[in-house]
Amino acid sequence: MALATPTNNTEWLDLFVVAFPEYADAPQSLMLSKLDLAKDRTPADIWGTLYVQGVLYLWAHLLAQSPQSEAMKLDGGTSTIYKQERDRMAQSVASGYRVAGGIGHL
Repeated sequence: MALATPTNNTEWLDLFVVAFPEYADAPQSLMLSKLDLAKDRTPADIWGTLYVQGVLYLWAHLLAQSPQSEAMKLDGGTSTIYKQERDRMAQSVASGYRVAGGIGHL
């Protein structure tokens, strides 16, 4: 089931904290900067119904990469549990056919 796309940063933050309560006390400026990066790297037209989930997991991964979040990294490296889930979703998004230019150009 697709999640409704938040319409503003407050809705994104509320949804994120429900999904990932471990970040409830993170500084808002850090949260918003990572949200912008996650949205930029998750094109809605490619991610479709998984767009919101894709943004949320990449957002969590980006936060986990910050120096304050060493405990979130797997094996002390650059991978996180959030990246593993987003990579799994990306495989689903990447499969299937794409129409270059969209349907409006047929």
